[in-house]
Amino acid sequence: MVGERVTTPVDIALAVAALAAGGGIGWYQGTHTTVRIDRMARAMFVKVSPIGIAIFVGVLVMRMGIRAIYGGTTPSTLANGSTANVVSVLLLMLVVGMVLGLRAYLVRVYTRQPTPHSNVAS
Repeated sequence: MVGERVTTPVDIALAVAALAAGGGIGWYQGTHTTVRIDRMARAMFVKVSPIGIAIFVGVLVMRMGIRAIYGGTTPSTLANGSTANVVSVLLLMLVVGMVLGLRAYLVRVYTRQPTPHSNVAS
């Protein structure tokens, strides 16, 4: 955010809100994700729903589109605090929140999965 010059208190509050909204979307995406856990191999197999992937890619494409339309990809090409710059950062924060929300959901699923007990006789 500092590199993009999006540092006013309002910008930071909006970024936190976008991160939280992304977290909620990511958690919701997790509830529609197929998860298979193999505790013995310490592995988790995840199949994300197509709508979740579409939202993720759509947000990234919108961010790239805004940056392309309004002046490029380097911070110096967009005006300080411009609406396009702020929206671009907010979309990035939304995507980061989605990734973190999905990750938090998967960690929760993994930790709630019971650990298999060994049936080896002592």
